[in-house]
Order: sequence, then structure tokens, then C-alpha cells
Amino acid sequence: MATELFLWWTWLRVASLINVVVWVRTASRVRERRARWPAELFAARRAQLWLAGIYVIVCGFRSFLPRADVQRICLVDSMWSSVFVGRTLATIAELAFALQWARYVRELAEGVGSRGARIIARVLFPAIVWAEISSWYAVLTRNFLGNAIEQSTWTTCGVLITASFIMIYPHAHAQLRSFIQRTALVIACFVTFMCTVDVPLYLSRWRSDQRAGVQYLVWQQGLLDSAQRWVVAHDWEAWRDEAAWMGLYFSVGVWVSIALALAPSAKASDSVD
Repeated sequence: MATELFLWWTWLRVASLINVVVWVRTASRVRERRARWPAELFAARRAQLWLAGIYVIVCGFRSFLPRADVQRICLVDSMWSSVFVGRTLATIAELAFALQWARYVRELAEGVGSRGARIIARVLFPAIVWAEISSWYAVLTRNFLGNAIEQSTWTTCGVLITASFIMIYPHAHAQLRSFIQRTALVIACFVTFMCTVDVPLYLSRWRSDQRAGVQYLVWQQGLLDSAQRWVVAHDWEAWRDEAAWMGLYFSVGVWVSIALALAPSAKASDSVD
């Protein structure tokens, strides 16, 4: 295995272990605040914690068994490295993450009485369902256009969350404003990365396939192919373009998910530590 690949894979695995520790500590903090939080807030943050737990577990699985869906490549020769298994688990985790955001934006929107933010909250989860359908289209047909649509949808959701924060911010207390500022910065970095690196990558792959006259699979072929074929690749070149997004997704993405379990509410009195 190439040195660069080994170091990158090591980081993914270390990050997954860090994520578990952070989740456990966050769970402890949520329990400690049960007596101080209103019952409704505690229930909301406990739900966020369990949704984050799904994300932590699946990202850990994907960190130890990395794969690239359309290319059908993996690092470990195992049936658990099949694209069908990995994509199924990823779909569950990403829907959990989307549900986290939809719930939190709705909570804040209702807390400050923002109609616009409430509309955005209702849009977020269906949008990510569409993103997952697009991802599965890419997996089954091996057409990178599906990935480009998927990532563009995630990018749009990042913009929508930022828009909801802008609507909520004037009505927010100091602690919530601080959280919005920090989170908006992370989202801005995410949107910039997606617009300049991730989406253009998939579009360039799709255009390259179009020029080469690649024949895409029908979904029945793709379903069997995704479940039965995986190619072990230990060449850094095969993974170079995947390294950045996976490294960020399985670390920073997970930390954001966990942070929502301790995110401040719309009411200052409920958010005091």
C-alpha cells in the first residue's frame, strides 16, 4: 500500500475513534442537563444525540472500509466493502443527518416565529431524499451525473440553512447568535468546497465519460454489480480525488452532527449551561 494512502486511511480510522469518544462525552453532558432543561428541550436534544449516533457509527464503518461507489474500488477485500452495503448504510446515516438539521431549523423557526425559516425546515429533508435517489442512480448506472446532482443538492441545502440562520439571527439571544456565527462559518467553507472542488470533480468525470462514449448500466445490472463486484485498489492515484471529501466528511461532518445535540435553543433561559 502506498505511504500516502496508508496515512490517509490511518487518519480516517483515528478520526472515527475520536468521534466515538466525542459522542460518548456529549451523551454524558446531555444526561447531566436533564434536570436543568425543560422536558421538551431534553427530548429534542436526546433525539439529536441518537441521530448523531447513527451518523457516528456509519461513518466509522465507512472509515475502516473505504470505498468509491461508481468506480467500485475499496481498500479491504470483503463483502462488507461492496458498494451496495456501504451505500445502503450511507443513505441511512445521511437521512439521519438531514433529519437533524430539519428538526433544529424548525425548532428555532418556531421559537422565534420565522415563517421563512419554517418553510426551509420543511424543505430540507425531502431535498436530501432527492439527493439520495440521485446517489443511488449514480451507483446503479455508474453515471457520475447522479453524483453531481446529489452533491449540488447538498450544497443547496447548505445555502438554505444559512438563509434560515439569517432570518433567525435578529431574534436570537447572545448564545444562539454565537452558535449561528460559528456554524455559518463551517457551512460557508462546506459550500465553497462543494462549488469549487466536489461538484466540478463529478461533472468533469461525467463529461469525460460522455466523450469516451461510456455505456451506462441499467438498474438491474447495476444492482447486481454493486453487490457482487468490488476491486481492491492500493494505488494512491485511485484514491487521490476521494481523499479530501472523505477526510472532511468523516471528521468535521461528524462533529457538526454531534454538536447539534448540545445546540442552544431559541430561548435564552433554556440554553444556559
